[in-house]
Amino acid sequence: MIKLKDILQESIIGDKVQCDNCDWNWKIADGGDDLYMCHKCGHDNTPKLTEREGTLSDYKIVGQSLFNLIYSKSSNTARPLIKKNKNKLLPFLDLGAEIFNKNRKNIIDQLEQQDTFTEQEFLDISNKIYSNPSLMSSINKLIISAINNLPFLEKSAIKLNWKLSSENEIRKNLKKQVKETIGRDAWAVENYYGRASDFDSPTDHLWNHIASQEFVSNLTNSIYNSLDNLL
Repeated sequence: MIKLKDILQESIIGDKVQCDNCDWNWKIADGGDDLYMCHKCGHDNTPKLTEREGTLSDYKIVGQSLFNLIYSKSSNTARPLIKKNKNKLLPFLDLGAEIFNKNRKNIIDQLEQQDTFTEQEFLDISNKIYSNPSLMSSINKLIISAINNLPFLEKSAIKLNWKLSSENEIRKNLKKQVKETIGRDAWAVENYYGRASDFDSPTDHLWNHIASQEFVSNLTNSIYNSLDNLL
């Protein structure tokens, strides 16, 4: 049987995925919807677990992971500001990681009440959790607190960058960040709990079905409106 620790040793190196076929590697944050698909040789490196090993703590998000994701999915003009203020933002990102870890555990706890689950059951549970107004409020308060904690000049630079950026560009980048953050829930579910019972193709994964979901757009809009009111 293939065990999780063996897969992690073979396919994941730090924050990168390495192709088992050609040894090419890429950053997890740049993997997009096809996290395990090698864009060099086309090999699917998705872990195929036949027994569960480890605990949910093996799949926890940390503040540094969120920072990498936000940085990689931000505009070229926003990246220098984000990088410069990394140490000031990390404590708030650590708190944000705790929120997403609780959501992930909630999703898996609900799925574990049954022997198998379908794609739609996963999406319905995710929708219920991520459409919760209380969750949106907590995330928005954390974002606002993080920005307000910055020095005056840094906050002013962020405001200027916001005003000079197009709304479409900002919304597009925010949606990428939201989609990939929730997409990691889907990745954790598959690796910890298993694939959806109605998936026939070995290349079909839960994270491929996140982007089009209404709760992704709703959370993106909520964050955008909160930032727009602040900046």
